[in-house]
Amino acid sequence: MPAPDIQIRQELQKAFGDFNQGHPDAAQARAEAILKRLPREPNALYLMGIINHQAGRLDQASRFFEKSYKSDPKNPAALSGIGIVRLDQQRYAEAVRAFQAVMCWKLGCGIMPVTSP
Repeated sequence: MPAPDIQIRQELQKAFGDFNQGHPDAAQARAEAILKRLPREPNALYLMGIINHQAGRLDQASRFFEKSYKSDPKNPAALSGIGIVRLDQQRYAEAVRAFQAVMCWKLGCGIMPVTSP
């Protein structure tokens, strides 16, 4: 039997695969199962943000992206997710801050803190 961290990685790969193959319900079920075991798993939180964003549940998407960012502040994908949701919510100043933080990370100046609204 694989070690727990390997099992989680395998389940995450399956969850992202389900999502990419057009099965968001299956992806969500896998991500939720992971989060029951590891509530702060940043990749599962990020995937839940994507799923909720795609479904138009912007407030839920925002919460998942923020939790993902808090669990792993070195992951710019969560910041990008926050920025995209803020654009869709027409919260432009917050979107700009999130995208600036991503650009700062990409340019090597580190992750800038992003305050939650």
